[in-house]
Amino acid sequence: MDSKHVFTTGEVADLLHCHQTTVIDWAKRGFVKSYRTPGGHRRIEKESLLTFLHSHKMPIPAELEVRPKGSVQPELNEHRRPRNLK
Repeated sequence: MDSKHVFTTGEVADLLHCHQTTVIDWAKRGFVKSYRTPGGHRRIEKESLLTFLHSHKMPIPAELEVRPKGSVQPELNEHRRPRNLK
């Protein structure tokens, strides 16, 4: 997901493990910069999201971290896979 530059409020909520209405509230209050589509849906640019996370000292999700070109992206939710127990 690190190639994505614009996120919906639902995608941001999934990334930050919070409710979509929380993200909408942050946008309404001006905590995170967003814009509206012609249909009225909010969009949040990656840079605005990163600025918000840094300014509030929140952890940066691995999906948003910048990776050098050619590096392999680890499997998302890898920590949730069951281990092969012997």
